[in-house]
Amino acid sequence: DTLLDDTCNPMLGLDENGNKREFPVEEVSSDAKKKGCNQEEVVAVLGHELGHWYHGHVWKPMILNQFLILGMFYTFGILVKNKKMLADFGFVDEQPTLISLLVIFQFIFSPFNRVISALSIYITRCFEFQADRFAVGLGKGEKLQSSLIKLVTDNLSFPIADRLFSMFNYSHPPILERLAAIREEMAKKSKEE
Repeated sequence: DTLLDDTCNPMLGLDENGNKREFPVEEVSSDAKKKGCNQEEVVAVLGHELGHWYHGHVWKPMILNQFLILGMFYTFGILVKNKKMLADFGFVDEQPTLISLLVIFQFIFSPFNRVISALSIYITRCFEFQADRFAVGLGKGEKLQSSLIKLVTDNLSFPIADRLFSMFNYSHPPILERLAAIREEMAKKSKEE
């Protein structure tokens, strides 16, 4: 809803009888800031999304996740038969499968999942920078910058984030990092021309 500017009235609808009705439109002062992106900025965002498609950013993580799930099932199959592991948790004479499941997924896979999560976030952030470079390659760098700024402003996002915290917790790089990378790519492209 924040991607497009206010050129249409989303408040149109039908009343309970099926008749078209219009809601009153608020008078907005001329100095009030419009939300959303103009058409050129939307095209720049689409160029970024095309970069995800072009570089295969959808199917690559899907394939990687399939291998991870397969590996987890394989590891679970090996560990569920481990009597020593359950004996360490107090189950000496019996082998309850549900307890094995909880022990393996909560204690054994938990650190592994944290590492995989950090790698996944790193890969996603690299994909974002790659898609931004693709949009710059299409000649949409300036408009991509302005659309990112508008999206951050409209969504009331805080533009500054700790580098280490964002590296491990944010799938998309903070806006300042992205803008710097876009400017760097635009400068590199202008030197090549």
